Amino acid sequence: MNDKELFYLFLKYSDVVISRYEQLRLTPKRYVDSRSSKNIRKDFEEELQSSKDFIDKEIKSSGYTNNEYRYNFPDYYFYYGKQGWNKYGVFSLISLYKQARWNISVIEKYKENIVWAMLFEYGDFFFEEKDLNKYEQYIPWIDYSHGEEKFVPFFDNGITIKRGTTLSNFKNVGSLSESFIKTHISVIDIWGLCSTGSFKVTKELIRMFYNKCSKNIIYDFRNEFGGLAYNKRITISSDVLLYIAKDLKIENWEQLLPKIILTHENFLDFYLYNPQCMDILFKLDFDKRREIVLLIEQNKKLRDTVSLDFCKKLWQGGENSNLPYTYDFSIDLIKKNLLLWNKQSSEYFDHMQRTPDTNYHHYKRVTTWDMLAEQKTILLTYDLCKFLISLDVIVGGSYVLEDGHYHTDDIPNHPINALKLFRCKDAMNSEEFEKIAHDKEIINFLFANAEPPRWGQDYYIVGNIIDKLIINFFKDFPFEEFKEIADKK
Repeated sequence: MNDKELFYLFLKYSDVVISRYEQLRLTPKRYVDSRSSKNIRKDFEEELQSSKDFIDKEIKSSGYTNNEYRYNFPDYYFYYGKQGWNKYGVFSLISLYKQARWNISVIEKYKENIVWAMLFEYGDFFFEEKDLNKYEQYIPWIDYSHGEEKFVPFFDNGITIKRGTTLSNFKNVGSLSESFIKTHISVIDIWGLCSTGSFKVTKELIRMFYNKCSKNIIYDFRNEFGGLAYNKRITISSDVLLYIAKDLKIENWEQLLPKIILTHENFLDFYLYNPQCMDILFKLDFDKRREIVLLIEQNKKLRDTVSLDFCKKLWQGGENSNLPYTYDFSIDLIKKNLLLWNKQSSEYFDHMQRTPDTNYHHYKRVTTWDMLAEQKTILLTYDLCKFLISLDVIVGGSYVLEDGHYHTDDIPNHPINALKLFRCKDAMNSEEFEKIAHDKEIINFLFANAEPPRWGQDYYIVGNIIDKLIINFFKDFPFEEFKEIADKK
């Protein structure tokens, strides 16, 4: 298919093309926590005055003067309730740390009054290492003299609340150097640092953490949202991870495998050391798993060492759950299993609809093709597309039971074109995409089977191949000019 033919094909399906390109041009919306979106921080002095006014209003409404007023606030308003109120006054009000904008001049001005544990937990100021050094005497470091249990964690549910007494959340702290951590190892919260800190993991630091922390610094089953495995801010090399696994023999070391850059050499090192631990890679998203499979395929030593079964599971993301492994998905596999895959394999309860006099139980029937259509791990080649476009397969139907027994609205298992079933799949690689993109029959078919806008949407669904084709087309042709031509057709 040449450029002229593609242009006329785009005009034929201009509604789809325009809809998709406008959708693709939209800037992706960043996720915003609904709780934080409601909290637009105010100027510090303004929020401080507002906090004082709030407290003064409560005192005045009680009918007592300041000296006679008895603490009558809910304890969760203040750091450590009445105890915090007596010690820090207005600076014990937790909302001050959540709602005010903090900066270095504010911190310098009020450094003697601040509840520093609250500032690190709820403030919006980002501390660099130099700031920690500057305010060393104010930082609420952990006190190990009475054991780790002296640390009290944060529980902020507004009812049952305990306030941390130390710096345990490093989310607002920049990258820390090895020398800084080593000089503060006797006062730093190691578990908190491992869980939320930004630093480069070294052999010496790991050894120090391992000897000093009572928890498993990599992953502790008692706190699955903590430890190095949970922390997205650390960097670690393969030689350090091998040291953790082979020399220190720390349990759950494999949880750190997804954090290292895998090469032919270090993948083989880890695989030979403990093949079973490599299963942790099954949890990665498909794009990353696919990269690792390609890494194995491209190296003879890895191909000879790593089992084919491992590659199949890695591509699939674990066990195949009664599905054919999609790593093997091919024309030959389809021909071999076509009759079997067309048979119904199961059915399941989908949902229930209630009316004043009847309950409707909706059930779905399932064939292997229904399950394969849901797999992101199936990628298309040109030859596979040409085969699928000429093939009809059987997908599951549905039925309804009225009041649990009367059979109605029966939709039997029915045929569907196989390429239509897989129309939203991506191409195997750029070479296969180019072959598919130049085949007029395939592209016309994918456009013709675009899914119309659903309720609440204003765009078609066409799949990655058509989306890439549209993006590439408008790199060289003005979109607005195309719209004008399409309007006149």
